[in-house]
Amino acid sequence: MSLTTEQVKILEQTRLAQLFWSELSDSSDSLGAIAEQHGVRTLAYLFYLQNAILDDGFIELTKDDPGTPVLAVVHELPSANLWAKHIRSID
Repeated sequence: MSLTTEQVKILEQTRLAQLFWSELSDSSDSLGAIAEQHGVRTLAYLFYLQNAILDDGFIELTKDDPGTPVLAVVHELPSANLWAKHIRSID
């Protein structure tokens, strides 16, 4: 049995979302540590980002947004270029 194009896309997005979570988990001792260092709002945006990766979508951030430290967290991850495609800055 072969997979449809849509099924292959879903599998790939799932793999990417799992990779993001793995990299994020490896980058810190715990989710609590991320929240303590960058704020609870940033942690929430990281959850939103994982969902955006899963859905092949994006999150939007403004420069004044309290979730802006998410960019700093993402840029420290090994696959930052992949994750940055799912973040849009609004001026």
